[in-house]
Amino acid sequence: MIKNSKQNWTVGSKVNVGFMRGLLILAVVPTPGDLKPDAYVLASATKYYKFTPHFGLEEITKATVIEMTEEAKAIARAQAEAATDAAARRSSESEFQARLISESLAA
Repeated sequence: MIKNSKQNWTVGSKVNVGFMRGLLILAVVPTPGDLKPDAYVLASATKYYKFTPHFGLEEITKATVIEMTEEAKAIARAQAEAATDAAARRSSESEFQARLISESLAA
């Protein structure tokens, strides 16, 4: 996600990229593992674009828009599941430590 910008780069916002004005952000596609910045699916009044900072803007088809949006949703679900699992592990570890402490104090 672009953070150091005067523009708001969240889904639903309108941004300017080069001379292209008022592009609507349809999806943000995280790109874990490929060392590139996140990709953005943008729409003008008549066309769709993929924008990756430092790599440029390219026109894409509606089928590609659907594919990239589904990919973004799948990555978001996987990240949410991983965060939930990590929180559950931390919680169970804390409960275990609390039980050990209470048992050692009772002894």
